[in-house]
Amino acid sequence: MKKSYEYLISFFLIVISLSCSSEPGLFNIYGTIGVDDDTKVYRVIADQNNQPIRIDSTFVIDSAFKMNGNTQFPLVSFIQIDGYNFNIPFILEEGNIKIKIDKDNTNLSRVSGTVSNEHFNKYKLETKEFVDAVNEIRNDIQIAAQNGNNNLINDLQEDYKSVQDQIYALEMEFQKNNYDSFLSLILIDRFVNVKMMTIPEAKEEFDKLTDRIRNSEIGKKLNEFLQSPNQPLDVGYIVPDFDAPSPDGLTINLKKELGKVTLLEFWASWCAPCRRENPNLVKIYNRHKDEGFNIIGVSLDKNKNQWTQAIADDYLTWKHVSNLKFWQDPIAKLYNITAIPASFILDQDGKILAKNLRGSQLASKISELVGNR
Repeated sequence: MKKSYEYLISFFLIVISLSCSSEPGLFNIYGTIGVDDDTKVYRVIADQNNQPIRIDSTFVIDSAFKMNGNTQFPLVSFIQIDGYNFNIPFILEEGNIKIKIDKDNTNLSRVSGTVSNEHFNKYKLETKEFVDAVNEIRNDIQIAAQNGNNNLINDLQEDYKSVQDQIYALEMEFQKNNYDSFLSLILIDRFVNVKMMTIPEAKEEFDKLTDRIRNSEIGKKLNEFLQSPNQPLDVGYIVPDFDAPSPDGLTINLKKELGKVTLLEFWASWCAPCRRENPNLVKIYNRHKDEGFNIIGVSLDKNKNQWTQAIADDYLTWKHVSNLKFWQDPIAKLYNITAIPASFILDQDGKILAKNLRGSQLASKISELVGNR
């Protein structure tokens, strides 16, 4: 039972409530299940620690049960049946909610009657094949681990990643086609947490949601998070794109300049630690530039002559950009740069592979990445 909670709550990003209105709304739950009369039925939510809390209860009469009440906002909820080890997830919200439970095969159970639950049904239907495949691969990995078959485990892990990628693609498509869905809001939150979506991308998708979704409780919380000026760019995240001027006045676009492996280096002519590291960067660049390695330098200089002179003096022959705005540089703000030198090692898609490596550690990492790609 606990495993079921953890799976479903992790999907909902440990989000218990979704708010769309400050006015309480009447809900009616009409459920059916083929069990004995007087079997107890519970309506359950999860607390902040993902532990079940029984909120309401009733009894089955003639294979049916009813619950009603008022809710100020939709809630991710579950139905529990006394004596049965399963949970039926649904979204409690204003309206008439119909829950048909198949006690012998809960995958055949269905919740309908309100917009959010219909969206949830659509999502489950579209992803069921892949979720089943993921569960089967997990079981196969456990068996392979028990048998000590490491080669099979590696193959299964590749299969697992492939199926997960297909699930993510379906989720992304669902979210982009359902901007009036609470599920889309939850998915955006999830995409940010699993590093499938950058903060700027999430902001763009969030703004496309309808007013009632954006103004919900979770919508307000997500928006507050997305607007925070101190968003971390951690390993695994896709970095935000940017355009910036080069020393000769051309506009450089980050994503168009990405190589097999790219070092995005924040520095300045006046930064002594940056200048001391530059000879190491030159050696690494010259060693691997023909193997798909690239460097893009982002300078926090204010004076163009000092910037370009440092590039020439230190033999920095890769691409450079700067807005010449010192710490007010918009790229530095976008990347939350508060000290230099600062760097990000990126793959060809702009995903962060490592951060702020220097000296021999940087050289070893670049050799490893270029050799493996």
